[in-house]
Amino acid sequence: DTSPDFSRFVKSEKSLLAVIGDSGSGKSTMLYKVAKNQPDEDFITLFYDVHHLQEPGSLMRRLALDFNCNIEQLEGLFDHIEKILNKENKKLLIMVDGLNESVALVPSVLKLEIDDLGKKIPTAIKIAYSCRTIYWNSYIKVDTPVSSSLYHDSKEFLLHHYSPEETKNAFELYQSLYQFEGSFDLLKKEFKEKIKDPLMLRMLAEGYQKSKLPSFAPAVRIFKTYEEKLRKKFEGTVLMEFIDAMISSKLSEIENKTNISDQYEKKTFLTNQVLSNLTLQQIVINQKKPLTLLEDEGILSPLDNEKNTYRFTYDRFFEYLLGKEIGKQLKVISSEDFICKISEKVMTFQRIHFSFLQEL
Repeated sequence: DTSPDFSRFVKSEKSLLAVIGDSGSGKSTMLYKVAKNQPDEDFITLFYDVHHLQEPGSLMRRLALDFNCNIEQLEGLFDHIEKILNKENKKLLIMVDGLNESVALVPSVLKLEIDDLGKKIPTAIKIAYSCRTIYWNSYIKVDTPVSSSLYHDSKEFLLHHYSPEETKNAFELYQSLYQFEGSFDLLKKEFKEKIKDPLMLRMLAEGYQKSKLPSFAPAVRIFKTYEEKLRKKFEGTVLMEFIDAMISSKLSEIENKTNISDQYEKKTFLTNQVLSNLTLQQIVINQKKPLTLLEDEGILSPLDNEKNTYRFTYDRFFEYLLGKEIGKQLKVISSEDFICKISEKVMTFQRIHFSFLQEL
């Protein structure tokens, strides 16, 4: 109900579609589903993950490689492909997932390349890409505004939360998978509103797996339940200590303005003494590195094929842990002192978009 109409887009005169949404809003899932279900549509797709496009001009090179031609031949080939598509009454939709996850290449540079390609492709060929809202608004759109002549409906498409019907359907699917107890119809109205957020619903399902679901739970309680499940699951390992050390090191970096980012470079795990020692301890326990185990659990995600950079898969869970660590470090003796220190933290962190206030 809340996703873009791809059939209408491919039939339009515009070349480009930008799908913008919060982390966990279903951008990648939606693009993958569209690509997977293409036999039922009036278009065929090419799907690219942004991690394979990490050099200037890499999209053009990748297309030339996949079409078995030189870059210089692409425009002529596009015209030939359009003739074939028109005979079959089809369109070609090229998808690029996760502009904001680009590491080696500045995301706005990749957007400029897509914009330039959008000016050259014939009307039977379209390009759609996804990006997180916070990166789009703060960096990409600022550097490279959306061209009304190129983009579908003359603007980016904002992917909102689930509709009421989608929320109920998703709830029931997660319930069958995670086997938590509770009826959607008995949930409080505020709770139903909260789980319209796809990421929140998923964390709720994982946190209350095989347990009774409360009729209402604030976001911070869902994160806390999820964290408790992880701590119980990781008993006998140093994985939660490793996560705590990651959060502590990131907080230090941010406050010292040495690395204002939610990403972790691999060298950090080697140069940070605490993380390095915990890695050795975990290897002794089961011959596996914490990074490997946390990636297998879906808690951390590598941002490149070489796995030189990582980030927390659930960024709001990362922000919860960050807020929790800040709260632990606050040494206060009065309400005035507390308010002063909180205000100081807000001023520091609001500029880098970390929403940790609820946990504080």
